[in-house]
Amino acid sequence: PHDPFLCISPYYDHMMNHVNYDRWCSVVCLLHEFLPSPVRHLDVACGTGRLVAKLRQNGVVSFGVDRSHAMVQQARNSTGGEDSTMLTAHPNEAPPLCVGDARA
Repeated sequence: PHDPFLCISPYYDHMMNHVNYDRWCSVVCLLHEFLPSPVRHLDVACGTGRLVAKLRQNGVVSFGVDRSHAMVQQARNSTGGEDSTMLTAHPNEAPPLCVGDARA
């Protein structure tokens, strides 16, 4: 199917530099403390997975799903950010990001 984010996926992170992912991460981490374990976080429409990566760096079991294959692939191919290693699946572990439709 047509991927409307195919053309902008390489530029998405730059376009979203104004988003305060650190604050979002702080809020989720605070909420995480009040929920009974085990807690898993799901970021629906995760884009290039920047929030997922920050949460995983802070010890939160976080996963992301996005309808755009190009956005998920951009996250996996990212080489410049410290977040890129957090978005790679380890052996015997579910991938942190996957392509999927929230409507399903």
